[in-house]
Amino acid sequence: MEQFLYFNYKLIEEGVREVFLHFCDNSVDIEQEVKELFPNLIVNFMDNHSKSCCNQSHYKNFIVSKRIIYPDEYDTNEKLGKLLGYKSAEGFDKLNRDLIMYNYTFYAVYDNNHIDLFNELSQDKLDLSIMLNEIKKVLLNDNKYKVTDVYLEEDKKIPVVSLINQLK
Repeated sequence: MEQFLYFNYKLIEEGVREVFLHFCDNSVDIEQEVKELFPNLIVNFMDNHSKSCCNQSHYKNFIVSKRIIYPDEYDTNEKLGKLLGYKSAEGFDKLNRDLIMYNYTFYAVYDNNHIDLFNELSQDKLDLSIMLNEIKKVLLNDNKYKVTDVYLEEDKKIPVVSLINQLK
């Protein structure tokens, strides 16, 4: 199992995150893979008509959680964002891409590799320090992989349209 997946499943198992959304090739037995290391987690396969991350026929979308996730819990981007625990989920579809945006990415450092765990996009600056500390507490104390650091990177995206408007 990839470290990226393991770390995200571990965060669910420890209650830091409620769910993890991902996709995989149809040939992968994701249920078997998850159950081997995390027997208490449930793989919820998403229908092919959902607005999730990948709707190509050779991939399957899934949500991993401690409970069954029903389609009406993720049938809009806002509901899916709330389920994923994103602070900016409400109004996500209404984000103005012509204004300054903030992209927050959580990383774990393992074996000198900086592994992107997940990220969040927002129109506003967010305080994600509590989430960062919870992730650190879990991953820095994990016995399977020796994570040496967990950090949060903030990337401020300034669209060209925004700069032009400021010059007017």
